[in-house]
Amino acid sequence: MRGLADGVWQRAGYCLPNGKVIALFWLHKDADGYVLALPDALAETVMRRLQMFVLRSKVRIERREERFCALPVVQGDVFAFCIGDEAPADALDADAFFAACIRARVAEIFAPTSGEFLPQMLALPETGALSFTKGCYVGQEAVARLQYKGANRRVLGVANAALPAVPAAGDELFAGALRAATVLMAARDGGTVWVQAVVQDRFLDTDLFGAESDIPLRFHHHEEFEHGKT
Repeated sequence: MRGLADGVWQRAGYCLPNGKVIALFWLHKDADGYVLALPDALAETVMRRLQMFVLRSKVRIERREERFCALPVVQGDVFAFCIGDEAPADALDADAFFAACIRARVAEIFAPTSGEFLPQMLALPETGALSFTKGCYVGQEAVARLQYKGANRRVLGVANAALPAVPAAGDELFAGALRAATVLMAARDGGTVWVQAVVQDRFLDTDLFGAESDIPLRFHHHEEFEHGKT
């Protein structure tokens, strides 16, 4: 919070004591304090947990019923955002925004995947959404243990295919009879569906299938995808 510059939208998250991520959000500082933009279904959960830490501090947590819009990518940032009743003419629709997030390796958590994954499985260190130099936070011990002493075998993967239906958050993907990945989000962009999932690393570059789909999805690690493997 102290390091957040005016006008900047910082990606961040909130963890359970076991280190798993409850929600991810965009954090912004404005004249009234701080704004956390996150999926509507997780807002009450995050507010209740943050309220536990408001003891005698002069802090008020409230819900703001305002339109949150993403704008096309601008130089130096992943996205630009605006808050207000009127959406600019160039604001991205939901599908375009989530497809852009998937391509930019920006993970998202919705209700079906809340509390399921550690930050490293969501590539939060690589995308600047997790700091190992700040003070204590809920779940810090588990997160640090995986970072410095563990081996992360579940990674953020990206795939695209001409799927007839868009997978939902929480859908499982399989390699034969083996559960191999969990969908975080998916979005249609033209004739292609982009899918972001947490994948067991041994199933990267392997044909994976949804429970009711015969079209394969082949996931690549987020860094590999960025460098041209499709």
